Amino acid sequence: MTLPTTIGLIELEVKEVANSTVSVQPNAELGTAAKATVRGGEPSLRFRRAADRRLIAKLEEFYNQLCAPYVNVEEQSRAIALAFIAKEHVLFVGETGDAKSSLAERAVNLVDATVFKIQLNQFSLPEQLLGPHNAKKLLEEGVLERVADGKIQLSNFAYIDELFRADAILDLLLEILNERKAEGVPLMLRSVISASNFISYDDHHQALYDRYALRYFIPWLPLEHTSKLLDDSWDIEFKDVANVTKPVLNLEDLDHAYELLRSVDRTVVRSSLLKFYSDLETNDHIHISNRRKHLGEKIVAANALLNGRTKATMEDLLALKYVIPYDENAAMLIKDRLVAMITPLNHIEELKRYLNNLAVATASLKADIHNLKNIEDIEQIRITKSKASAMLEEYADPELKKIAKVTLVAADKLLTKMEEAAKVIAAEEKAMAEPLVATVRNADHEVS
Repeated sequence: MTLPTTIGLIELEVKEVANSTVSVQPNAELGTAAKATVRGGEPSLRFRRAADRRLIAKLEEFYNQLCAPYVNVEEQSRAIALAFIAKEHVLFVGETGDAKSSLAERAVNLVDATVFKIQLNQFSLPEQLLGPHNAKKLLEEGVLERVADGKIQLSNFAYIDELFRADAILDLLLEILNERKAEGVPLMLRSVISASNFISYDDHHQALYDRYALRYFIPWLPLEHTSKLLDDSWDIEFKDVANVTKPVLNLEDLDHAYELLRSVDRTVVRSSLLKFYSDLETNDHIHISNRRKHLGEKIVAANALLNGRTKATMEDLLALKYVIPYDENAAMLIKDRLVAMITPLNHIEELKRYLNNLAVATASLKADIHNLKNIEDIEQIRITKSKASAMLEEYADPELKKIAKVTLVAADKLLTKMEEAAKVIAAEEKAMAEPLVATVRNADHEVS
C-alpha cells in the first residue's frame, strides 16, 4: 500500500532555497559569534596533504599554548597568530598591567627564532635598536658599520613597548616596520609586536600607527573573571606556568604557513567583504585606505588558515575587527557590524542543513511509507520547527525570514505525512494480525 502525498511544493521550495545564493543585510546581533575557536569547518574545506594538516595542528597548538597561562587573552592571542602567519605587525593598546608584554614574550618564545626587545622613551636613540658604530672598522677601514649583536638586525621578531614615546627615532621605526630595513640594510625581521597605553594622533605618529596591520584595543577584564585572574597570576609567579620549555613552531613552519596563505580561496566572502567596506564608508563614514582593504582580505585568509580551512568562510570576516578600526570606539562599532552581518548567514546555513534533512526524509517517505522507521524522531523535527520559528521572530533579515518560513512549511508537511504514514502502517499491521487472531481463536474453540 502506498500513501497518497502532495510533497511537490516542499521539494520545489527546498531545492530553490538550497541552491540559492544568499545575500544578507547587516541588521541583527549576536552574543557569541566572537567566541574564540581555532579549528572547524566542513571536511571538504580542510587541507588534504599530510604536511599541511601537521602544520595546521601546530598552529592550533601555538594558539592554545599562548592562551593557556592567562585569563581572557583569546583575542590578543589570535591577533598574534594571524600576524605571524601573514608576516605582519600587531599593536596592542591598553592599560598598564594587562599582560601585553608577558603575552608578547611568550609568543616569541613559542617560536624557535631570535627576538629583540626594547622599551622606548623620549630619549631612545638608534643605537639602542641597531647597536653602536664599530669605531675600529671606521678608523682602520673607513667602513661605517654597526655592532649588531643582540640587536634588531639579527632578529626574526621584535617586541617594542611604549611605541609612541620615541620621537627621535620615528623615521627609523617607519623604515623598520614598512620596508624591513634599517639605514638601508635589509633585515631578517618577520613581525613586530608592539604595545602602548595610548594612541597618538600626531601626524608623524599616525604614519607609524598605520604600519601595524593588526591593532587590538584591550578591554577591561570582566569582574566575573577576577577569581581566575588571581589563580592564574599565582600560578605564573609561584609555579612558573608561563615559562616556555619547548618551542611549538619554527621559521620553516611559518614560511610554510605563508605559502599556504597564498592558496586560501576567498571567493565565498569577497562580495560580503566588498559590501562591508562600502557600508562602513557610506553609512558610518569610516574611511578605509586601499592598503588597509588589502590587509583586511589578507588577514581574513589568515584566519581561515588558522581555523584549518582552505577556503575563507563568513565567520573568518570577524578577523576584520583587528584590521579596520582606528580607535576604540570604531573597534566597538565595527565588531557590532561584523556580528550583525555574520549572524543571519550562520543561521541560514543551519536552516539549509535542516531543510536538506527534511527533504531527504520526505523523499524517503514518498518512496515507501515503511521508511518511517528510518526517519529521525518526531521530537527532533519539532525542535527544528521551534528554532526556525525563533529565528523568524528574532531577525529582520529578509533572506533568513524566507528560509525560516520554508523550513516551517517543510517541517509541518513532513510531520503530517509521518502521522499519516504511521496510521496506514498501524492499519496494515492490524489487518495482517486479524487472520492470525482468527486462527488462534478457531484453534482454541476446537480444543475446547
